[in-house]
Amino acid sequence: DQASSSTSAPCTLPKSSHISTLLSSMSGGKVIHVSSESDFEAAYSSGVVVVDFFANWCGPCKAIAPLFEQLASVLEDVTFLKVDSDQHRSLSARFEIKSLPTFKFFRDGVLTRTEMGANQQMLENWIRLELAAYNDSTRYTSGSKVVLHSLDVDKYNGKVAEIKSFQKGRYAVNVGGKTFSIKPGNLRGIHNFRVIEEGKEEKKAFIDATATWDDSQGKYVIENVSPSTGGLSVKHSVAKKYLEIPKNCKCRVVGLAKAPKYNNRFVTVLEAIQDDGRYPVMFGSLKKAKLKPENLEIL
Repeated sequence: DQASSSTSAPCTLPKSSHISTLLSSMSGGKVIHVSSESDFEAAYSSGVVVVDFFANWCGPCKAIAPLFEQLASVLEDVTFLKVDSDQHRSLSARFEIKSLPTFKFFRDGVLTRTEMGANQQMLENWIRLELAAYNDSTRYTSGSKVVLHSLDVDKYNGKVAEIKSFQKGRYAVNVGGKTFSIKPGNLRGIHNFRVIEEGKEEKKAFIDATATWDDSQGKYVIENVSPSTGGLSVKHSVAKKYLEIPKNCKCRVVGLAKAPKYNNRFVTVLEAIQDDGRYPVMFGSLKKAKLKPENLEIL
C-alpha cells in the first residue's frame, strides 16, 4: 500500500464511538453507501473501486465529501463506495483504518493504494492514475486497430476500426472517418499470429488477422484483414494448442477450476509461451500469473 501526506490532517479514529448515523442515501452521483459487509464484497471485487472510510463526526471527512460525490458523477468507469467506520467496525479492522478519512483503492478486488487525509488537490489525480493503470492492462489503447462484429447495422460488421478512447463502458472508434460508440463485446483485436501446423515444423504466419473462438468447432477461426476492402478474408481453423498468442494480446480467462474467481477477467499476454507451456499474463490489478493456452480466450 502507498500513503501520502495531505493538505487537511486526518482525524484519529477513536477506539470507541456511539455515533452511528448513516449518511443519507439520497446523495447524488453513483456513490454507493455500504449497508452491510456482503454489499461491500459484491461491490469492490470488479474493476476500479475507491472506498472512502469516514465518520459523521470527522470534519475533514465532511470537507471532502462533496468532491467525492462530484467525481463519482464524472468518472463513470470507477465504482465509488462510502463506508461509515462507526457502523462497520469489522471492515475498518480488516483494512486497518487508523485515521479518517482513509481512501482505499482496488483493482479487481486487489488493494493497490491507500491514502489518508482530505487531500482535495490529489484525490482526483489518485483515482485517474488507478483508472489509467487498469485500462492500460485490460483495454485496447488509443490507436489500436480492431474489427467490428455482431452489430445491428450489418454493413459495419467485419470493418476495421481505430480505437480513439474508452468512456462509460464503451469505445469511441473511427470507421471511414466516422466516430461510433461501441461496446467491448463488438470488437476483435487485430494481431500477427503464428500457427504450428500439425505434422510440420515450420510455422505459418497470419499478418493483420483476428482470432475468434468457435465453440461448435472447438477451434479458433483465423481471418486476415483485407487491405483492399478494409474487411476480412480467408478463414482458417486452428486448435488452441497450435496457435501462438502474441505479446500484448488481450484475452479472457476461462476454465480455471481451482481459482474460478479469475474466470472472465481480462488479461494482457506479456511474453511468448514459455518452456513450461504457459503464458505470462497480467490482470487489471497488475497481478501477474502464468496460464495454460486452454485457459486463455483471445479477444
